[in-house]
Amino acid sequence: MMPWLYLHFPSLQLDALKQNGELGYDLQNDKNSRPLIVVEPRQNAVHQLNSAARSEGITLGMGLATAISLSGELVVVEYNRALEISRLQELAQWLYQVAADIAVFEPDGLALEITNMLSLYDGIDNYWQQIDTILVQQQVSYQRALAQTPLAARLLAQNQTHCADMHQSDYIINQQLGALPIDRLELSKVQTQQLHRVGIHHLKQLWQVSGKELGRRFGLEVLSYLGKIKGQMKQPLNYYQPPAHFSQYLELFHEISQAQVLLFPLKRMIQQMSCFLLARELVVTTVTIALHYRNDIGTNEREKEHPDTNLEISSAQGEYQTDHWMTLISLRIERAQLNAPVVGITLITGVLVEKNCTVDDLFSSAGQKGQMTPNQLISLLQAKVGKKAITGIELHPDHRPEFAFGYCAPNLSASNPNAPNLSLQNLGSPSPGKRQISAAALPKLRPLILLEQPEQLAQQCTILHGPERVRSAWWGPQSIYRDYFIARDQQGSLCWLFNEPQGNWFLHGYFC
Repeated sequence: MMPWLYLHFPSLQLDALKQNGELGYDLQNDKNSRPLIVVEPRQNAVHQLNSAARSEGITLGMGLATAISLSGELVVVEYNRALEISRLQELAQWLYQVAADIAVFEPDGLALEITNMLSLYDGIDNYWQQIDTILVQQQVSYQRALAQTPLAARLLAQNQTHCADMHQSDYIINQQLGALPIDRLELSKVQTQQLHRVGIHHLKQLWQVSGKELGRRFGLEVLSYLGKIKGQMKQPLNYYQPPAHFSQYLELFHEISQAQVLLFPLKRMIQQMSCFLLARELVVTTVTIALHYRNDIGTNEREKEHPDTNLEISSAQGEYQTDHWMTLISLRIERAQLNAPVVGITLITGVLVEKNCTVDDLFSSAGQKGQMTPNQLISLLQAKVGKKAITGIELHPDHRPEFAFGYCAPNLSASNPNAPNLSLQNLGSPSPGKRQISAAALPKLRPLILLEQPEQLAQQCTILHGPERVRSAWWGPQSIYRDYFIARDQQGSLCWLFNEPQGNWFLHGYFC
């Protein structure tokens, strides 16, 4: 069995446009879509085209002017090599689930070393079924070939209009290689012309020339190239390394001026991210969405009229599921202001953490839908009103009530053992003027509602418990000397009062 399987993707950019569901494209039947071509700007020629354009008589390599003259509804897109390389990395990432060694040939090919995988999947047919399932899900066009070396498999895949038989013999594969025209090899134009001058038009003719004669007449570069095809010389390969974070760029075929419309392309990106996290048993707590505006293309960073807008969406407990993230993103998008039409989106994950399995009561949430954890509620509120608007409370080691707590990032994943007891259920309904609360039973009670500044007491209250003397920070300008009481005011509310040595009474808080 041939050790190398090569996958050639002849129309990655075109497939990406169709996959993203751009307007004007029928994903079920490409022939019903508008004619579209991808043009290589340096050569001003057709680099990729869909079936609708092909039916208009347009062919690969045709000049742009000729192609436009053949179709009045032709859509022209400039070739973007960086986009194809990014998409190729994504495909390698998906195939990494079933392949250990993947060599990347930018911008349109992947070579898979399959020898060690065949025993795991019990043969080439079962193994190819796994690969084909991934490629179908990714909605990409491809050509495949098997060979003894990655370069030989690459040549066969690039020059075949159909997928090769997975059970071809060595003899058939060598016959196919030998029949390749010289101008289909990865040689320079000058080297191809030199070979044509001496009557060499196919690879099998080149193989018949001795190595010494080949190097003398055509140079060591051609000799080295042939040696790599046959496996006589080692070829350096760029093996795929899985990224530590998920990052994806999406180029929009149509500009988007309304923030809500961004949810459609974002959903597909989040689905890709969810699969990435699920395969690795990870969750992410922060996702950053960068919106690229129309004037970003071809401009210097300092000359950007509209810099990118970065939207940061957080999940308090970490999520991987698409629905959870789309809910948070939808709330954040509602508050987004677009500075210009959006032409591209970048999605980047923050810190990835291992997914922890939580054990809940078997019957507590059985059959209940729509239930959410406290951390999920925090995430929703932060996405709706902003991260800075939602805070938690932490205790400080200070006897002064004004300084005994502070604000912090909300975190309900663990309880605080130092949290004060705010329950007043034991207070009951005491008779006016009688103190029915034992100081030993309820030490250092604190109200849930504390006024920003103590207010002068303006009504008569019935004292229920106290005094509790608080004297602290006598060494500084913010010292206090107070006797605190729990009392009931004329409206029946439980309040927290204190008086000072001068005899003044103040209201400082309320118990709920």
